[in-house]
Amino acid sequence: MILYKLLFSNDGKILGIQGIGESGVEKRVDVIATIMRNNGTVQDMIDAELCYAPPYSSAKDPVNILGMSADNILKGLVKPAYFEDLKDAVVIDVRPNVIYKMGTIDGAINIPIAEIRKRLNEIPKDKKVILSCNTGYTSYCAARILAQKGFNNVYSFMGGYELYKVFISNKINLKDTL
Repeated sequence: MILYKLLFSNDGKILGIQGIGESGVEKRVDVIATIMRNNGTVQDMIDAELCYAPPYSSAKDPVNILGMSADNILKGLVKPAYFEDLKDAVVIDVRPNVIYKMGTIDGAINIPIAEIRKRLNEIPKDKKVILSCNTGYTSYCAARILAQKGFNNVYSFMGGYELYKVFISNKINLKDTL
């Protein structure tokens, strides 16, 4: 598991990158740093041709995927939500129920993406709604579905439950040390 935080301006210029994880983090950070050094943009990340081996990775490198995610935000196709946004929102976990039961964001309700079109009446239109999944992809898809159904208060939780667990474990460790 690797998590990235990409900073970019409204015109798509890359301002910074952070990554946490194990093998491969430094490679992607180096690639993005090189793009940044050349005054590159999110589009340059999308267009980057990077080496891959089919048994080990897909044709779209995490650098490309990160660029696509940033581009979706810039184009307004998805609204990002972050850890600090969870406090005053209705949080909906869009993962299958069996995975939801293994752990979720505190207070989240479960509406699996496969059921979301049938359960629109359970989603408030007058409150901020943050969708969550494991890493952000499924919540992005769910946010797009809801946007097409007329919801404009829907956000996708960047990093998903995997990032949430990091925040929560660090908060608990911080409390233990005080």
